[in-house]
Amino acid sequence: MALCICTQQAVKLMREKKIDDGQIINISSIAGHYIPKTEGEWMGCHFYCGTKFMVRGLTEGLRRELKAQKTRIRISVTVRKIS
Repeated sequence: MALCICTQQAVKLMREKKIDDGQIINISSIAGHYIPKTEGEWMGCHFYCGTKFMVRGLTEGLRRELKAQKTRIRISVTVRKIS
């Protein structure tokens, strides 16, 4: 939820300040790409993986929306490994 609100506010602020070449970088995890075995300490990790997949989906959806609006505001996601 916080990611959605922060991203929405970042785009709104960039538009208000006439910043048409800004960049938003969302941070995710490799867990958004696959669900590891659910044994031991990773039991139930599918909820965590689902939230990280949402980061990917939200980022890609907004990227397409911004592109359709002909804005130069960029959005990307960086992926970190599970440690």
